[in-house]
Amino acid sequence: MRLKSRKISDDIVLDAMRRIYSSIDEYGVELDWMGYEMDEDENQPVYHHIISEKDGGNDDISNGAVLGRYSRHMLHQLRTLDPELYNAWNEVFAIINRIGAYPSEELWNTVMSLQVQTEQVLKSDSKVLRK
Repeated sequence: MRLKSRKISDDIVLDAMRRIYSSIDEYGVELDWMGYEMDEDENQPVYHHIISEKDGGNDDISNGAVLGRYSRHMLHQLRTLDPELYNAWNEVFAIINRIGAYPSEELWNTVMSLQVQTEQVLKSDSKVLRK
């Protein structure tokens, strides 16, 4: 029963986050908080805990980020491969939450820089970058 109610909770939180932080680029494409395109087929939006549940994090908006499944997979690979980069992403997500709006141009430039670093770290692991 816990899993069913948790799933509903996650869906509600994710929906609220997507409405609050609408990240539509100039071409009308919905981007996740790591700058990658989301869609309802292969790269569906998911909720990422900034502070993991095992470390005491909760399921509310202030502890989350909207990522595509692919982005969340990459981010979780970083936790082991490059913990500093993983933490840098979570710091950006926390800033976006504190702002409570779509990232400024300066913050978006930080996202793009972290995206490049992430792809460089994961480049050698072909199964990570495969969609």
